[in-house]
Amino acid sequence: MRDAMNEYDALVCTEHEITRADKKLNIAYKEAMKRVAPFRRKDLRNVERQWMKYRDAKCNFLYHKESGSAGLGAAAECKLNETIKRSIELQNTY
Repeated sequence: MRDAMNEYDALVCTEHEITRADKKLNIAYKEAMKRVAPFRRKDLRNVERQWMKYRDAKCNFLYHKESGSAGLGAAAECKLNETIKRSIELQNTY
């Protein structure tokens, strides 16, 4: 990110970080599924699906196609931050 020369470079960097965060989230989710009682796994899966819808709606609100590129960076940062927070939550809660 330090080497980003423009908004596009920063966005590409953020997208790479989102990919890394998603991988960590998937690991945290799989570990949480192992820790919860078998009869609660379906519930956790449903919670995770609802959380993804919430994250996407919240972060996508920051960008609208009619705004041009304005908001793209904010939406990507939001997705990154929300994904990191969810990974931590899964590690600490379930």
